[in-house]
Amino acid sequence: MPSNFSYTRVEGISPIPILNIYLQNPLDPELSMDFDFAILDTGSDITIISYEIVSKLQLRQIDNQKSIPFRGLGRETLGIPYLINLSFDDRDYARSKVFAVPEDILQGEAIIGRNILNRHCITFDGRKLVFTID
Repeated sequence: MPSNFSYTRVEGISPIPILNIYLQNPLDPELSMDFDFAILDTGSDITIISYEIVSKLQLRQIDNQKSIPFRGLGRETLGIPYLINLSFDDRDYARSKVFAVPEDILQGEAIIGRNILNRHCITFDGRKLVFTID
């Protein structure tokens, strides 16, 4: 069943597609949280979260996986890979690889990249400022 969402208006920038997402530790689903500022970013190859989320969910780094260089706010850092369960509706969780970076780079946001977006049929209607996830 498709779900419809409105773009979010943020002062000083164009409206953007933002979702509330649900996160779980894949080894301990009791360790879970919701996160209310996840930007759907079709230009990002990967999904990016903060070390703060990693700490709250007590995630474990993926063994034998390379860190990747990440550039944000004019600063370069390494994104560290973790596995997480992620859901848009708090029911259907999918295990996903995400990369964690310092909180000051994300400034309270998470970036949902194509590694997760491509699992869904998402329609962006910029004229009506709505998007649909099916």
